[in-house]
Amino acid sequence: MELDVVIFGKHGCAKCELLQKRTRALLEEPQYKERYNSLVVHDALTIDGLVALCKAEVVGANKIPAIALVDHETGQLVDDDVLREEETDVEMLPGQFSGKIGLSTDYDGEGHGVISPGMIRFVLDTGLKVK
Repeated sequence: MELDVVIFGKHGCAKCELLQKRTRALLEEPQYKERYNSLVVHDALTIDGLVALCKAEVVGANKIPAIALVDHETGQLVDDDVLREEETDVEMLPGQFSGKIGLSTDYDGEGHGVISPGMIRFVLDTGLKVK
């Protein structure tokens, strides 16, 4: 399965731009460069971006920026079956999607609404396990 990395954000949002910058940098690493087809950014302030956000069904507009993995052919978010197969008692990260591979911004936690490089790496590493 070919995967794309998708970011949901807003034009002019500093946290959204930071997530894009960090993700682009990580995608240059060899293990990710070979795995991921492309980085797609959806601007929730546009009609197309809002439609994509709604179709994702796991990202609230008040929880962006967010990052997810999608099947390149179908455009559907990728199920997190690989996580459930590895461990039965997995502690979820703040903002982690339930049932899909991705994270949304957790404005209530210690990160103050910033998705860290470690959290991005968690998403990308999980995608490496998808067959």
